[in-house]
Amino acid sequence: ALAGGEAPSAWRRGFEREAAAVEAGRSSWEERRDAGRMRELLRRACGGRPTSARPEAAEPPRRFEVVALPGLPCGAAREAGRCRHSFLENVFQVLDDRGLAAWLDDEREARAFADSARSVRDNVAGFSPAGMLPMIAPLVRLPAAEIEPLRTRLDAAFRRAFAPADVARRLGARLDALLGEMRARRPGNPAPGPLARIRRAARALHDEMTRLPDGFWVPSPGGGGGSGPRA
Repeated sequence: ALAGGEAPSAWRRGFEREAAAVEAGRSSWEERRDAGRMRELLRRACGGRPTSARPEAAEPPRRFEVVALPGLPCGAAREAGRCRHSFLENVFQVLDDRGLAAWLDDEREARAFADSARSVRDNVAGFSPAGMLPMIAPLVRLPAAEIEPLRTRLDAAFRRAFAPADVARRLGARLDALLGEMRARRPGNPAPGPLARIRRAARALHDEMTRLPDGFWVPSPGGGGGSGPRA
């Protein structure tokens, strides 16, 4: 599935054909658990005619557009979600002025937020689809010489279309603005003006984090990119 998204056209044709075979009942995805079978798929382009008696020309053309790979834990997405929900929403958006002022005066809480947000900023590369490869059993059993070209292509597509350095710079700028407003407020100061500025800066950082994928980023089929990151 990953090879079909960012790979030579021969690989894509092979995977499109596999998808068509499954739909027609000539194959089963259970076979994908076999490392030898996966190796064969990665090496061959189309690989012979299907074993069905029905003529291949009678099948409508199909394209392998979207692949769902649920349950693959992405640490970068998990930390971004935690920071966004636990801090930027449940603290900066939910607490009233008195509650927010008390939270800001708790150095331990404020430091925990800053550490979490910096972790999101510094681990943008963790959204790379290459991080999925060790979690897909048939691929794990392939020799390094066979899996590394796929890893290289996925990382290249990620750098080209996701632009992780640019994403990290935007996150960093929003975070620096928020931390600056937090430092500018005097401890114990309940005045609404500084708190309003802090809330606005937190909202800007929240909006930037909502642009991050909810899991590993995947390149658009055939194009290796798109207008922005997607889960």
